[in-house]
Amino acid sequence: MILLAGFMVANTFYWNRIALLGLGLPAFPTKVNLILAGLKLLGILLLVPRYGYLASAALFAGYYMISTSLAAWKTYQVLKIRETTEVSLPDQGGSPSGPAVPPSGEVFGL
Repeated sequence: MILLAGFMVANTFYWNRIALLGLGLPAFPTKVNLILAGLKLLGILLLVPRYGYLASAALFAGYYMISTSLAAWKTYQVLKIRETTEVSLPDQGGSPSGPAVPPSGEVFGL
């Protein structure tokens, strides 16, 4: 049951790695995984000798839960910032409300 919880979170939010790559942050999951791997290694050295395989399962599931949750949080933050940032498009020769319509009202040659 411990591993199931970790795998459920990881499989639900795994798409965030791809989203962060598309958003220009390919190094973020790598940095998170490096930090969490160090913490997991420390947890293995401290907890597994005393609590055995259940501690190992909890560390493994926690690693998945935390890493994918941080990636989902980062993706949400980046998308929220980009949503509120005004995007300036190149001038296409039209008005701000849309493309220019010929004075005769003729559209698409009709």
